Amino acid sequence: MGIKGLTSLLKKYSPACIQTRKLYDYKGKSVAIDVSLFMHKFMYNYGNLIGGFFDQIYHLRRRGISPIYVFDGKPPQQKNKVLECRKKAKTKLASKITELECKLVEINKRKFSTTTEQTEPIEPIEPTEPTDPTEPQLVVPDVPIITLEEEQKNVEIKLKKLNRQVFKITSNDYRNIRKLFDLLNVPYYDAEGEADTLCVYLTKNNLADVCMTEDMDFLTHGCVSLLRDFNSKSNTVTEYNLTSILHNMGITHTQFIDLCILCGCDYTYKIRGLGPIGAFKLIKNNETIETILTNFCGPDKKYKLPEDFDYENARRLFLSSNTAMNYKSHYSKEVDLVRLGTFLSENTKLTPTQINNRFKKIF
Repeated sequence: MGIKGLTSLLKKYSPACIQTRKLYDYKGKSVAIDVSLFMHKFMYNYGNLIGGFFDQIYHLRRRGISPIYVFDGKPPQQKNKVLECRKKAKTKLASKITELECKLVEINKRKFSTTTEQTEPIEPIEPTEPTDPTEPQLVVPDVPIITLEEEQKNVEIKLKKLNRQVFKITSNDYRNIRKLFDLLNVPYYDAEGEADTLCVYLTKNNLADVCMTEDMDFLTHGCVSLLRDFNSKSNTVTEYNLTSILHNMGITHTQFIDLCILCGCDYTYKIRGLGPIGAFKLIKNNETIETILTNFCGPDKKYKLPEDFDYENARRLFLSSNTAMNYKSHYSKEVDLVRLGTFLSENTKLTPTQINNRFKKIF
C-alpha cells in the first residue's frame, strides 16, 4: 500500500523531486528490485511471471543495468492488520465474482426461455381517434431498452475485469522465478523481514545504487533514489529523489518519517481527519507526533486518537535499514544458454527465434 497521499503531496510541495528518465540514464548502475510487488504486477498484466521477469531483465541488461532481486521474508507483526484487510478484500472480490456468475446463468436461462416460448397471435391495433391539438399532451421520454445480449455483454466485461484481479502465486511460481534468476546469472537475496527494508539497506551499504518498486514507503525507509512506473515499451522510469524532497519541503528525514506515519502507512492506524497537507503543515511547524497527540488529539480537541496508534514501532521499522540485517544471497556465475532457452520456451510465449535474438543483445 505504501504511504497514503504521498505522491500528491510531493507533486504539490516538491515537484522537482519527480523526474521521468530513460533507462540509459542508469547505465552501469545496479538496481535492487522488490520481487513480490512485480510478481503481482506481472501476473495481472502478463498472466505469466516468467515472461514478465525475463522481459524486465532483458530491458535492464540491454541498457547496462544490473538487476538485484529481493524476496520477502516474514512480515512484521505490525503489518497484520493490513494483511487482514487485504484478505477481507479478496473474500469480498470472490463474492462479487460469484454474484456476477450467477447473474450470467440467469441471463442465459432467460434467453433460452425467450427463444423456446410460444408467442401468442398479435391482435391488430384499432386506430385511435386523433387527439385535440389544443389539449396539452403528455410527453413520455424515450427510455433505452437493454437487450439480453447487451446485459450479458456488460456482465461478461465486469466479470473478466474482476477475474484478472484473482490469482494465486504458488510455491512452484517462486521456484520457477529462482530458477530463471539462476539461469540468467542474476543475483537475488532472501530477506529475513520485508524486501523493501533490505532493498534500501543494500543501497545504503553500496551493494546497489537505486531501488525499483511501486511502493512509496521505500522513501520513508531512506531510499535516496526510487524508481517507479517501469515501462518496457518506452524504456522509461519515474525517479523520486529523497534528497530533493527533504530540501524542497524544508524538513529532515526524521520529520519526513513522522509525516509518512501521519499520512497513513502499513504499520499502524492513522489519525482520522488529519490528511497529508494538514500533517505536513503541522510537521513543518516543528510539531512531532508526540506534540500533535498532546495538542490536537483527545476529548474536545480537533482529532480523535485511533486505538492502537503504535507510531513508535512504525518509526523503528522505518529506521531499521540503518542497522545490520540478516539475509541470504544467491548468485550463479555460469550461464547455460541451451537450458535457459529450453526453460523460456516452456514457460513463455516467446518463439526460439525471439529468444535467440534477445540472447544476442544481453550476452
